[in-house]
Amino acid sequence: MDLLAGDKQVRLLQKEVTRLEEENRQIRGLVEDHNERLTQVRDRPEPKLNIEGRIRDLLRLCHPDRHNNSDKAADVTRWLLEIRDDTRA
Repeated sequence: MDLLAGDKQVRLLQKEVTRLEEENRQIRGLVEDHNERLTQVRDRPEPKLNIEGRIRDLLRLCHPDRHNNSDKAADVTRWLLEIRDDTRA
C-alpha cells in the first residue's frame, strides 16, 4: 500500500517537474526576445539634437518683446540664455 502512495507522489512530482521545465523554456524564450530587442535599441543611432537651434527658437518665441515685457517672459529668457551659455562652454 505504501508503495502505491509513493508511486502516486512520484508521478505528481514528475508532472510538476515537466510543468516547471516548460515554464522555464517559456521564460528563457521571453528573456531571449527581450535581449534581442534591447540589442536592437542599443544599436540604433542616437538622434542628433540641435540644442543650440532649439534654444534660439525658444528665445525668439518667449522673448519679453513678444509678451508685453512680462516678468515671466524675462525670467524664462534669462534662464534660456544661461542654458545656452552652459551648452557652449
